[in-house]
Amino acid sequence: MAIIATLLLTVSALNAQNIMDKLFDKYNGKDGYATVNISPEMFKMFANMEIKDEKKNEATELINAASKLTGLKVITVSRDSASPAASDKRANDLFNEVKPMIGTAYTMLMEVNDNKEKVLVYTRRSGKIVSEVIVLVRDTHSTVFMSITGDVDLEQIGRLTSKMNIHGAEKIKKGKSEKKK
Repeated sequence: MAIIATLLLTVSALNAQNIMDKLFDKYNGKDGYATVNISPEMFKMFANMEIKDEKKNEATELINAASKLTGLKVITVSRDSASPAASDKRANDLFNEVKPMIGTAYTMLMEVNDNKEKVLVYTRRSGKIVSEVIVLVRDTHSTVFMSITGDVDLEQIGRLTSKMNIHGAEKIKKGKSEKKK
C-alpha cells in the first residue's frame, strides 16, 4: 500500500513540474501567443550584479531573492485589433486550459475577482519554501500565465512585494499568515 501511495505522489509531482513546460512547448512560436523564457543563467547573472545605489539594502534583498530563482516562463495572449474575436477566443481557451491543471496540482494562495479581471496565484511548496509560483490573469481581452520556479521564502516574497508597492502585496502576506494557522 505504501509503495502505491509513493508512486501516486511521484506521478503527481512529475505532472505538476511539467504543466508549464508542456504548455510552453505547445504555445511557443505559435501565432497569436507571446512567450518568454528566462533561464537559470540569467538569474545567476542578475545575482552577480554590483549594487551602486543609495537603496543598497533593498537592492541586495532583491538580488538575493533572484539568486534563488531557477526559471521564469510566461505565455500571453493579447487582443489583436485586426482579429479581436480570434484573439479573445485564444485568451479564453488558454485560461480554460490552464485553470483546471493548476487547480489540482498546486495550492491556491490568492484569488482576486472583479468585473473585468480575475487573478489566481498558486504555489507548490515544502514547508515555508516555495518551489514554484503560478500566476494566471484573465481580463476582458487577454490572458497571462506565468510560472516562477526556485526556492523562495514566502516571507521574503511578502517583504519584497511590499517594498515595491505591488498591488495585492497585503493579500500575499494575509495568505501566508492564514496558511500557518
